[in-house]
Amino acid sequence: MSASRTRLLVVADTYLPRWDGMARVLACTLPRLTETFDVRLLVPDYAAWHPNKVRPNLPGVELILMRLIPGLAIAPGIGLPWLDAALVRQSVEWADICFTHSAGPLGAAVLHFAYEGGVPVASFVHSVEWDVYGAHAELYFGRRGGDIFRWLWLAILRHNYHPCRARVLMVPSPSTRSALTVSAVGGSTDGAAIQVVELGVDAARFVPLPTPTARAMRKEELGRTRSEI
Repeated sequence: MSASRTRLLVVADTYLPRWDGMARVLACTLPRLTETFDVRLLVPDYAAWHPNKVRPNLPGVELILMRLIPGLAIAPGIGLPWLDAALVRQSVEWADICFTHSAGPLGAAVLHFAYEGGVPVASFVHSVEWDVYGAHAELYFGRRGGDIFRWLWLAILRHNYHPCRARVLMVPSPSTRSALTVSAVGGSTDGAAIQVVELGVDAARFVPLPTPTARAMRKEELGRTRSEI
């Protein structure tokens, strides 16, 4: 790793080989980030829970794994990591900036130590978490249990994503930004610190060329073979 490059600690509470939206975003974006940053990735180790799936290697990304608590699943296939506070603190102290993808428990621990150490944090909020997790809680504890869980998780988000902890929040859609703003997540009622970073391809801007011949010629211009997508 280069001493002249910015050191970026990325943290999430789920990762490969357990595939979900968050893991897919990380798998696609981290290789690009290594072009600019020295990257360390702090995530739970799901390999033992998914022995038939392979965790792909991401060149240039240093992986820091936290083992999961055996037998404890908060949802099918989703566990909680043993928190090694010393390792989390050491990881944060290494970093020039932290990039979190969840509010806890790993994400919350990084936000806490980064706040203590004055390390700036950017956080990506992938969904309206209190509604997602509250709906899941209803399956086990009924409507009242779901409402209590929504209230509790919303309080956690307001604390963890306060501007003194997360300097900027990123969301995948304007509707997610609106939900956070209305619920005062991010410490502001005008959403000033919440930026929309839309995922995927802008279909209004990028459209296929009209003919196979035109597409083949363009691939050659870009140094790609005709068989490459």
